[in-house]
Order: sequence, then C-alpha cells, then structure tokens
Amino acid sequence: MNKLLYSILILFVLQSCRTQKDVLYFQNIDDVNLNEKNLTNINEYKFQPGDDLIINISVDNPELLTPFKLNRNSDQRAGSGGSSSLTSYTLDENGYIDFPQLGKIKLAGMTREEAIDFLTQKTSLYLKEPIVNIKLSNFRVTVLGDGKGNVIDVKDENTNILEVLAKSQIIQRSSDIDNILLIRKENNERVKYTVNLKDANLFNEPYYFVRQNDIIYVKPSKISTFSFNNAPFAAVSTVLSLGVTIYALFIRK
Repeated sequence: MNKLLYSILILFVLQSCRTQKDVLYFQNIDDVNLNEKNLTNINEYKFQPGDDLIINISVDNPELLTPFKLNRNSDQRAGSGGSSSLTSYTLDENGYIDFPQLGKIKLAGMTREEAIDFLTQKTSLYLKEPIVNIKLSNFRVTVLGDGKGNVIDVKDENTNILEVLAKSQIIQRSSDIDNILLIRKENNERVKYTVNLKDANLFNEPYYFVRQNDIIYVKPSKISTFSFNNAPFAAVSTVLSLGVTIYALFIRK
C-alpha cells in the first residue's frame, strides 16, 4: 500500500513538470532547408474588401495633382522631390475604390506591388513620371491565449507570425506551442492552419507571414489545463513534492 501511494505521488508530481522537448522551438532546424521556398512567393498578400489603403502620389509639379485631391481626407505635402497627394481609401464590398480622375477602379485581388504598377500606369496618362506608394493602414491581427487576448497593429505585409507572437507576449511555458490555431480569410472563406513552433518548416509555410485580420489562438497544454502549473495548484504540487521527499527520507526507514 505504501509503495502504491508513493508511486501515485511521484506520478502526480512528475505530471506537473515539462521537459525541454516540450518547450524547445525549431527542434529539427538542422534538418530543414530554410530557403526551400522563395519568401516573395510566400508573402503575397492580396488586397481585400474592407482594407484601408493610404495612396501617395508624388510629382515634381504640384499643380498637376489638383485633379487627384477630390477626397476630403487628401493631404498635400511638399518636399525636396516635389509635391505629393496623400489620400485614404477603403475598398468597398466589391473591392473597388472611387479614385479621382480615374473613377472606380478595382484593387482587390492585387498585391501591393501590382496595385502600385497599375496606378502608376493609370496616373501616367495625366502626370509626368508619377511615383505611387500604397500602404495598408488597418493591418491588424488578433492573438488569443491563456485567458487573455491582444489586437496587434502590424507594420506591413513583411511581418511574420513570430514577430506577432513575441509582441503579444501571449506564449507561456505552459502553452501548447506545437498546436497553435491560425484562422485566416482566403477567397471569401475562412481556413484554418495548425502552427507548430517546434518544427523549423514553419519558415517555409504560407502562414509564416501574417495577413490582415488573422486570428491566432495559442492553446494551453493538457498539463496547464489540469492547472498543475497555475495557482493554486502550483502550491499543491510544491507541497506534494515536499511530502514525497519527507516520505522517502524518514517514513520508509
């Protein structure tokens, strides 16, 4: 009976412990080709309805920008390289914006570079050597886990999931890092991915770079769900550990 009790106590305590293998990132990194895929091909975010875009057009002659300042949010700025017209647009439900002088144009389905090339060609009909720049201004990702959540403002489409997770500070030692859920909208449908931080193949996956409105859920491990690593059960585990030690040193004699 004493041996059985002793064994149960040891198993109870050991369950509250996590090995290095449970928390170590990129465990197979020496076996993975980190350049297996072209990062440019992985990182191809395409604009979607609801995206807020800041479009900046720069030219040498500021007077030529007058037809492109019809939006009340327009802001004309002067600089050493000439003047620019900076305007905010929201893609409608069909992916269009109403652009001054050009009328309704569809940008949904285009990458940032494709949209820049498209607008450069269109505005070149009216402007001499225009320089077009586009920035997604409402790029946000939601990160959930451990009973809390954060909405992370993302700087641009070159931001990867590791940066977002680090900024959110959502991962704990008790997190299930090989079973992170990512929900993403693709082609008007929600798809889900399982992100494994233990696997270095993450660097070659399509979800390595985050996308607008991604939802990331960091699940608790089974151990943390049982709450051995959380108060008040951490205290219970400590007491039991002490009890097992005392039993081993004195009671068994």
